[in-house]
Amino acid sequence: MRAGGSGEGASGALGVRSRINAAAETKRMAHVTPGSAQAMVYERKLAEARAYQAAVDPQAADYPHLAAGIGVTGDNVVAVTIIN
Repeated sequence: MRAGGSGEGASGALGVRSRINAAAETKRMAHVTPGSAQAMVYERKLAEARAYQAAVDPQAADYPHLAAGIGVTGDNVVAVTIIN
């Protein structure tokens, strides 16, 4: 079992992500219209993915939204950009 996990595997991880996303959206709603903040995050990640793929020598540290996805949506930045 993973540390802090329930032994549910991938479905458990999806539940955790859903709870984290919901909590983040609740915090964002104090500042912007509900749903629009998540859309802004997705737009930023997409822009970073496009810039990363176009770069000659991209460094993960220059793409913080993509770097945050390492281990969550992909094993490395290249994998994260493919998902985006």
